[in-house]
Amino acid sequence: MVRNDEPRIHHSPAIRALGDALTDDSDGTSPVSHLNEAGRMPPNMRMGPFAMGMLGFPLALEHDKIVGYAESTVTNAIAGLHQRREGLHSVADNIEIAELRNEEHVRRI
Repeated sequence: MVRNDEPRIHHSPAIRALGDALTDDSDGTSPVSHLNEAGRMPPNMRMGPFAMGMLGFPLALEHDKIVGYAESTVTNAIAGLHQRREGLHSVADNIEIAELRNEEHVRRI
């Protein structure tokens, strides 16, 4: 039986902290905060259809498509990091449940 003062291989608070570090925007150092900052840039990058004149119309349209792709990529990356955070929290919960069940099983022996 593991006591609270003994080291554990899987430390649930540390696993949760890793997940929180991915998305916590309070200090502006998380990957999500950096992606949010990068995600605010593409709307300012749009050119509009006639920004390069009539001959540059196809280039301006392609440029705006690329900016739109960048926006969606950043949005998907942020959503993925939030999913990873939830996954790490689930792992921590599962470890705690497994430890409790293991302790109950050991007590029965």
